[in-house]
Amino acid sequence: MNEELEQQGLARGLPGETRGKLEVATKAENKRAAIGLARQARSSLDIVSRSLDPPVFDQLDFVNAVRHIVLNNPRARIRLLISDPDPVVRFGHRLLILAAQLPSFIEARVPGEDAGEVSASWMTVDDKGYIYRERAEGYEAVVSFDDPVRARRLRRELDALWETAVPDPNLRQLKI
Repeated sequence: MNEELEQQGLARGLPGETRGKLEVATKAENKRAAIGLARQARSSLDIVSRSLDPPVFDQLDFVNAVRHIVLNNPRARIRLLISDPDPVVRFGHRLLILAAQLPSFIEARVPGEDAGEVSASWMTVDDKGYIYRERAEGYEAVVSFDDPVRARRLRRELDALWETAVPDPNLRQLKI
């Protein structure tokens, strides 16, 4: 990760404390931002992604941070909305293995038939921080550790999609 991002607080960003928006553009920067946000989350983490972006979310440090959230908060809630689950099912994913181990905390769904195309990808934590990629297939993103207005707006967008989303039985059959 470059020095500018380090100085801006990406590696040590705290939801609700680190101010401002950061722009990132690489897999490594997205991964670092996701891990930083997840490590600071206390109660909720939501991801909307085409196929749970393995270079970012199928990483041991990230999965351990998610595990920490659910093991330290009996009311924690992790939601994963995956628009193309085929690669995840075919190749596996650490986050879905964790979901199979902790199903009362982590739920994965696919968008319902009426949802339409979701071209963006995002992750929110605790209604405070987020990573938002306008184009899910790229890595140009905006990261904020303290923008509750935007984080809540993204959560409400997921809430609307979640209402019509359905569990995919293939996601529950991943090998542990």
